[in-house]
Amino acid sequence: MKKRRLSIHDQTLLLEKLAELLEQGYSILDALNLLKWQNNWGSTITIIMNRLEYGQSFDQILAQLNFDRQIVSFIYFALQHGNLTDAIKRSVQLINIQINLMNKFKQAIRYPLILLISFFIILFFIDLYVYPAFLQLYATQAQPSSLLMISINLVKLIFSGLKLILSFSVIILISFMILKYRLTIKHKLKLIQSFRLSSWIAKKLNSLTFAIHLSSLLGANLSFKDCLLLMVDHNHETFISYICSELLIDVSQGKSLPIAIKDRDFFDQQLISIFENHANSLTIKRDLSTYASLILEQIQIRILKLIKIIQPSILLLIGISVILIYLSILLPMLQLIQTI
Repeated sequence: MKKRRLSIHDQTLLLEKLAELLEQGYSILDALNLLKWQNNWGSTITIIMNRLEYGQSFDQILAQLNFDRQIVSFIYFALQHGNLTDAIKRSVQLINIQINLMNKFKQAIRYPLILLISFFIILFFIDLYVYPAFLQLYATQAQPSSLLMISINLVKLIFSGLKLILSFSVIILISFMILKYRLTIKHKLKLIQSFRLSSWIAKKLNSLTFAIHLSSLLGANLSFKDCLLLMVDHNHETFISYICSELLIDVSQGKSLPIAIKDRDFFDQQLISIFENHANSLTIKRDLSTYASLILEQIQIRILKLIKIIQPSILLLIGISVILIYLSILLPMLQLIQTI
């Protein structure tokens, strides 16, 4: 039976403290023993210590305790090249960046989303009850107000657009939930690559993950083929595992890794150029590490820009719609009163 997992915040905080103690020269068991008295971690650390004493590997224990998959991957590869402290720090850094970006996204989207849902409900009742009544009222006039008709049509257009977006979002969500468990990794990757935006995002994330893990494994003086084998053996149901298995097939057929990477459409051009320009594994290791830092910063900048665009766009849409509703309801009423 799986144990109740720590929150992602507690996972990163626990590992961050563990890395600090390891840097000070503590063994992993001694470090865990010092951290055991923390209220939130006591039972988890006791389980980790007991299983370590029984000979289980650290990454297996974390996986059994439902730690984040990225953390488990970093620990697994660290055990292959011996730099556990650095791997823990890098995994914590990556997870913390993701948490911060997600929190910023939630903060930016929460208020506009509530407004948008409320406004959608208001538009629904206006379209269902208010506009038909107004059209019936103005039907007795020889020539209905052009301002009324223009405003009504524009509001209906916005309402139809919102309904289309909502329906499309629901269809995508349902399709994702169904296909998530039915499609193989190979077919999932092909589906993602069939759309330009999702393909760009997948290439960036796959390139980032591949660069981080390959650079750390090359630091253990492993060959390219051995690095690919380790990445294939770990977490079979992941994109990186599938990608590395495809690259391994090419390498086994006599291709060099740089050629195999260039021939496969898995990574972005920046990563491919690293392998095109260098053949020495030490140089590639250095460049991959630098690339990972740069691409992580690039992804953060893109996401933050998107967050800054989303909120004003939603508020602008609501503001324009409110003005149009005002024009379509109040001004024609004033015109009608003036004719009485």
